[in-house]
Amino acid sequence: MCAVTGAPAETWYGVRFKTVPGWAEASHALAFTQLAPLAPVLEEVTMRRARGYLPVTRRIRRRMLLVNWSVFSLLPLTMVLWVAAAVVAGNLGPQSVLVGPLVVAGIFTILAGLIALIGILPLAGPRGRVFARQRGHQDNVVELFHVHPAFVAAVQQLQLARAQSANLAQVPLQPNWK
Repeated sequence: MCAVTGAPAETWYGVRFKTVPGWAEASHALAFTQLAPLAPVLEEVTMRRARGYLPVTRRIRRRMLLVNWSVFSLLPLTMVLWVAAAVVAGNLGPQSVLVGPLVVAGIFTILAGLIALIGILPLAGPRGRVFARQRGHQDNVVELFHVHPAFVAAVQQLQLARAQSANLAQVPLQPNWK
């Protein structure tokens, strides 16, 4: 069952989730002190991470890969524009008509990439919140958001079947004393 559309899944898509603990988010208060550079380091060190694969259709996988590659291709495009501006400035002089537009286009692509990285990429595909590891679990528990209701129902059925089979395996056979 596809996690995004609820259609029959055809392939897998790798996902990574990160969650900063609530107490570590309080490190933003360091912004008003000289310890401000420590806040991102503290968040990165304490961040809970989980990664895995979700079942999806080929169309959804292509769409999510297209969004990722579109966002991350803006950085090399920025570098190409700025190198082109430097080459043009070196050959035709810094007062050339082409230098300004190339530099401005580079600035726009880097800004668009940052906006897409922060605002668009997290909205593409399923999202998740990583909880602290619980007793009895080998990995961190992840709560998924923005998944199809049919996928949720299929996962709940699978979990119920696993719980029932685990309970049957743990119940000792009672002798029949008549």
